[in-house]
Amino acid sequence: MITSPTPDLRSLRCQIHGEREAVAKCGGCSYFYCRECIVEHEEQMICATCLLTQQEPETDTSKRNRLKGIVRLTGSSLAVLVSWAFFILMGRLLIWIKTTFGWLESL
Repeated sequence: MITSPTPDLRSLRCQIHGEREAVAKCGGCSYFYCRECIVEHEEQMICATCLLTQQEPETDTSKRNRLKGIVRLTGSSLAVLVSWAFFILMGRLLIWIKTTFGWLESL
């Protein structure tokens, strides 16, 4: 019978904490780590160092897109406010015309 070259986890130690037993192998760097040093991320066991290198910092493009969204929302809100004010003023103007030129009703 052929034995597999995979080492027994009980004999392996954590890459960071040498006195602790390793519980899993990092999918990124292939080192073994204890429970405190490894997490599950996107269905993969990964160490903190590899997790930090995988997470991309916010790019200028995403900041620009967020800023564009804020500008669009502000512009839309301003357009609604201006439209509302326009219709209120037009209604008041029509009421003023009716009361000022009451003689038009007799026509």
